[in-house]
Amino acid sequence: MACEARLTVQAIIKGCPEVFDGVKSLVNVGGGTGTALSLLVKAFPWIRGINFDLPHVVAVAPKSAIPEDKGKLIIVEAVLEEDKEVDKLGFLGLMLDMAMMAHTDKGKERTLKEWSYVLRQSGFTRFNVKPIRAMGDMEVTINEEVRAEIKTWNYVFGYAKIAAVKCAIELGIVDVIENYGSPMPLSELATALRCEPSRLHRIMRFMVHDGIFKQEPINQHTVGFSSTPLSRRLIKGGEKSMADFILLMSSPTCLAPWHSLSARVLETGNNISPFEVANGKDLWSYTEANPDFRELLHNSMGCKARLAVQATIEGYPEVFDGVESLVDVGGGNGTALSLFVKAFPWIRGINFDVPHIVAVAAKSDGIENVGGDMFMSIPNADAAFLMWVLHDWDDEECIKILKKCREAIPEDKGKVIIVEVVLEEDKEGDELGAARLMLDTAMMVITNKGRERTLKEWSYVLRQSGFTRFNVKPIRAVESVIEAYP
Repeated sequence: MACEARLTVQAIIKGCPEVFDGVKSLVNVGGGTGTALSLLVKAFPWIRGINFDLPHVVAVAPKSAIPEDKGKLIIVEAVLEEDKEVDKLGFLGLMLDMAMMAHTDKGKERTLKEWSYVLRQSGFTRFNVKPIRAMGDMEVTINEEVRAEIKTWNYVFGYAKIAAVKCAIELGIVDVIENYGSPMPLSELATALRCEPSRLHRIMRFMVHDGIFKQEPINQHTVGFSSTPLSRRLIKGGEKSMADFILLMSSPTCLAPWHSLSARVLETGNNISPFEVANGKDLWSYTEANPDFRELLHNSMGCKARLAVQATIEGYPEVFDGVESLVDVGGGNGTALSLFVKAFPWIRGINFDVPHIVAVAAKSDGIENVGGDMFMSIPNADAAFLMWVLHDWDDEECIKILKKCREAIPEDKGKVIIVEVVLEEDKEGDELGAARLMLDTAMMVITNKGRERTLKEWSYVLRQSGFTRFNVKPIRAVESVIEAYP
């Protein structure tokens, strides 16, 4: 609070110092440690300050503390602008409103209309609003300093975005709006979801301004909510859905480890992952011991596989030319392989994973489920396929897996097909580049030795595994396709 007070008070002093003209005494209601008041008294030394706060008092009647003839009440708060296209600073006010809903029983940020109501009801006859160069209340030229301010506030309330998206998935907001078929009024949406209307309104307002839903007029007095390409990616079971992956990464099991990232980075840190620190077991042991988390993980891998496989089929189908048999190493429940066999029906598929995973994999024509250990041996095939497997391991273990893959394919015409992230550290303007770097950080948090790799790092592990040549094909996805030949 003191840190926030220093920023906001400085903005007041610079942006509207005239608000204190004629003020000889000032009571700071709920003034906490007195940070804000001390800064104001220092800037306006004629003011006699009263820092007023009681630990167990949450509301006071400020009007009774000011003179009737010349007194005034000065409020420094966010003013939300619902009907105006919100700028980058304004959107932070909506993020703060989400935080108030999560952290307080009844707290909220208010629009100008809502501020007018509470002030009129409190007996104030007039009021005015002065934007200052602080969060949510001013149109400013976006310069380096302002960008830094926006970025900082996004770090403070960044969790609001994932929390709102998770809410949209769990409550079924995305499904109900999509199935409605036309702009859906808030009243009908609240009834369908059995939600409290005012809180649902605040969530929807936030998601509209974040581009998840559109708000469109129904008639002169009513607006409704419509789907967007982004909201359709949040529909469970949708063709391009990321819903299960979002639910996995926003689960308490996967969120808690992030609090130990600092310890992980320290030189004195050991090879125990933050995931293990938070959950008592490494990712694989925890997954085997917890059926609910195992289902969540496998569902998320399935949704991720559908997107990457579709991008591979559309962007580089020739990678499967001449491949009559394909072993999917670490194939999980077989989602990826079933899509490949459907797209390329001449391929005979082998879904290869640890026994307890393939035991529950669906049976599918053209696919054989085989249990085993990829560090020991891999079933023979024309090509070995690995997707989101090697990033779980360090270089030494990657080389062991790749050597086993090399043993499983023909020397003359075999190849290993890898679908993984290829980091490009020096490339600018790559919209997916930030997502790849975030994924690398996630690997540091969730696995003991996992990481994403640059082209130079991929070259090292492939050469050390005995592959003489390889090429990389970018596709419309976070991943790229790597072909490696003996």
